[in-house]
Amino acid sequence: MLPEMIVEALQSTLAPTVESHFADYLRGHDTTRWLIFSDYVLKQPDRPNDVYSFTIIPGGKFLESLTAEFDATAVKDFKKGPQVGEEMLHLLSDKRLYTFCFIVDPSRTITRNVLTLRQMMDATIEMMGRWQDVERNQDLIRAFKAMRRKADSRGFNVRLMDDIIVATTLAAFLTYLICKLIPVERIGWFSDRDSITIAHQYIANHFYAANVSAFCQRYLKGWRGPELGINGPVEAGGTLWSDAFLRVPDHFACAISAWNIEQNSLSSAAPKYLQVMMDAVADRDNVHILRVKFDWKDEKLSVASSRVALSLATEDEKAGAS
Repeated sequence: MLPEMIVEALQSTLAPTVESHFADYLRGHDTTRWLIFSDYVLKQPDRPNDVYSFTIIPGGKFLESLTAEFDATAVKDFKKGPQVGEEMLHLLSDKRLYTFCFIVDPSRTITRNVLTLRQMMDATIEMMGRWQDVERNQDLIRAFKAMRRKADSRGFNVRLMDDIIVATTLAAFLTYLICKLIPVERIGWFSDRDSITIAHQYIANHFYAANVSAFCQRYLKGWRGPELGINGPVEAGGTLWSDAFLRVPDHFACAISAWNIEQNSLSSAAPKYLQVMMDAVADRDNVHILRVKFDWKDEKLSVASSRVALSLATEDEKAGAS
């Protein structure tokens, strides 16, 4: 199944290099509560990458002071203004934050067609029926069965469902990874409000919960996982309590979406892109970029991942080398 394939690929990439450092970061905060904030740049014109960005912060006794700092500093989305202020750049590189950015090819093909998607959903529902805590998850299973019925309709948006599956799998993987490394009581995943999160009566929340439970039961000796928190529905025109926090993964996702890895260049000339890449990403051991590739061969889908090191040269460095 696709979520398990993504997890296996990411574990093989992170275990030898990043996992130990991430564990040190987690153990450096005396709390059993954590928060994950995410934002995405997908299918944007003239952007070489789709990016799923996740920023992790400690909760519990740390949350009040962090909330005050984010509310005072993260006041604008990345797209507003030609530059990023010094205070925001400092927040982006703050050691209390840990960020994972996953790059995928905008032209990727995952489920290919609705028939493949239906088969994946059937397999997921069958797996859920074998859960040890199946009785506790009847509402979740009913939501998946309702989603499966919708997949029988004409015009079902397969690409949107691909985006939902990838986003929720990555969020669940990071949730599982935190639980693997330290004792955890509660983790909240708070995503920006967009088509991924609101489609089909917030089905993404159900995908996330199902994946967390499945990953923890499979890899953590049958444990069903921590208590979970998510953003609730917001009325049109309303704001999320987490808006300030979401502006951090927003800055990372927007900047990295413009990075042409093969040419080692930025597709945008706006100064703010280079600011974030050089001041908040380059040489930061609490920011990691991973490339996830999906490949179909002989009617089988494979998933591979790899870390990507940033070596973006500034204009002055390029001039000096010429």
